[in-house]
Amino acid sequence: MTKSLFHIFIATLIAKLVLLLFIPLVLDEYYYWVWGQNLQWSYFDHPPMVGWIMAIGDFFRPLFAKGIRIPFVLISQATIFIWYLILKDRMSENKLALLILVLSFNPLTGWGGMIATPDIPLLFFWSLAIHFAAKIELSPSAINYAGLGASLGLGFSSKYVMVLILPCLLIYIFQKKLLHRVFHKYLFISLLFGLLGSMPVLYWNWTHNWDSFLFQWRHGMEAPVWKVRWPFDYLLGQFFILFPVFVWPLVRRMRSFLANDFSTFALFPLAFFLYSSFKGRVEANWPIVAYPAFYGVAIQVASKRLTNGMKRVLYFWVFCLVIVVSAITFVDNPKIKKLRIFEAAKYNVVLEYARKQPNTFVHNYQMASYLSFHLQKPFCKLPHFGRRDVYDYLPQCHKTPDHFFYIVVSYAKPDFDTFYPGYQVVDAQPFAEEYKILEVKKL
Repeated sequence: MTKSLFHIFIATLIAKLVLLLFIPLVLDEYYYWVWGQNLQWSYFDHPPMVGWIMAIGDFFRPLFAKGIRIPFVLISQATIFIWYLILKDRMSENKLALLILVLSFNPLTGWGGMIATPDIPLLFFWSLAIHFAAKIELSPSAINYAGLGASLGLGFSSKYVMVLILPCLLIYIFQKKLLHRVFHKYLFISLLFGLLGSMPVLYWNWTHNWDSFLFQWRHGMEAPVWKVRWPFDYLLGQFFILFPVFVWPLVRRMRSFLANDFSTFALFPLAFFLYSSFKGRVEANWPIVAYPAFYGVAIQVASKRLTNGMKRVLYFWVFCLVIVVSAITFVDNPKIKKLRIFEAAKYNVVLEYARKQPNTFVHNYQMASYLSFHLQKPFCKLPHFGRRDVYDYLPQCHKTPDHFFYIVVSYAKPDFDTFYPGYQVVDAQPFAEEYKILEVKKL
């Protein structure tokens, strides 16, 4: 890496570490922090990697609460470095600098890298697998085969979307005429390391009736009611995430784009989630694995004029980031405070009550996670109420005392007769407008 590229790389890393201080922790981050406090082979909602990394992030919490994000920011930056390694011999220094900046300030690969999510380790191992696949083409060594297998396995232990890289690799192999590399003597090393890396997820699902696999499949592919707008929402969302100026090379220079070694890793995930949008609702971040390759290929094949347009988009993203962070930090406006990024603040009203009252359960995993983080003692959601989540699998949450208090939203009517026979609500008091506290006793 040249000195100028190194300076850009370090500057963007420092910028992220500073900016994360201004972005409030979101509810999912509290939830993943609880995973890190209850380390398991895997979890119901997602594979275990985000919880394992959060356990490391907890070492930074005594310095400042948002320090739990530091390992995720470092991993996100490492992903950008991997793409530098992949493309350093294929692009000029100016285009490499543009790629580093685009990946650093894009709303999902950049801003999203400052928030702890399963996408961050997923994107890291996805990129690492592509890196080792490209290295195997030039040097079929044991360490490269081991690196590919480990990346695939650990990526699967990050998020199930990792399975999409397998058809991408097959297309890459046929495109590059590398079938002889597949049946290489070191293939068993890839298979071994891949199996070891994915073993935690496989073991947990095997011992829990494949609950997580079934949940994710139904979540993404079996919506109870399909809405015709979902594919259009997906296409429109991806168009603006990728931005027209980056999509234009695919249209204007389609032959060059498709002939690029890494176009499959960009286009296949996007096509798959377009297909799945006809089965269920697709979140904007689900095809995130496609973005580094898409931006990389687009910048590679772009003309000088189009590259200048990409730079203007980059300036726009930076401008938007400054505006968003400034609004979050300095503007005290009720409409801004209603944004999803401030959603966790709604649970502040129950902090003092929960601090003083032992044997308190709450109505959902978000509130339980928020209270556990801020009060530094475990709180549980009552299993069986609400959608299934990690709390349904924590043994300590199934130990229901004979007398406890239950904080629920004011309109909730929990069915104790069905799920907790022998328990009865003996008192119900409204609390902070939105909630009520139920006193529950075992008769």
